[in-house]
Parts: sequence; structure tokens; C-alpha cells
Amino acid sequence: MELVGLTSHRRLLPGGAKKFLSALQARALIATVKPRDIVGKTKRRLAVELISELEGIDKKIKAAEKDLKELVAACGSTLMELHGIGPSESVG
Repeated sequence: MELVGLTSHRRLLPGGAKKFLSALQARALIATVKPRDIVGKTKRRLAVELISELEGIDKKIKAAEKDLKELVAACGSTLMELHGIGPSESVG
């Protein structure tokens, strides 16, 4: 997942951070940041809020995928057995 909103906050870390991080990786990285000035503290706070929002979105996506898999199984569809077909593509 690309943490687009955190792009400007990559400067909080010496040398920056990679562009694609999971919410868990981002949380671990931001935990190491201890800014002293108000600008850095504000950026860190915003980054933490954004990471929390992404964690919530990740949970919703996982729940939706689980629900879709159950729906596909309930209809007896075999589409998910095809390579590259996930639950969202097979419901329709």
C-alpha cells in the first residue's frame, strides 16, 4: 500500500522512508521519530492519525473480502478457482 499522504512526512526520518509501506511498517517507523520542534511534532501527529485511518481501512477491506468469499462459496461459484480471480471479481 502506498501511503500517499505520508510522502511529505517521509522527511521526518533521516534519509527518508521507502514509498510503499504497510500500516504496520509505517507505525513502527513513526514510533522511532521524536521531533523537538512544533513543525516536526505536528507532522508526526498527522502521520500517526493517517496511519490509524489506514489501519481501519485495512480492517474493512479484510472484512469485505471475507464476506465476499462466503457469498461466492454460498452460490457455489467456482470462479475463484481460476488464477487471478478474487472474491470481488467473482461476485456479480
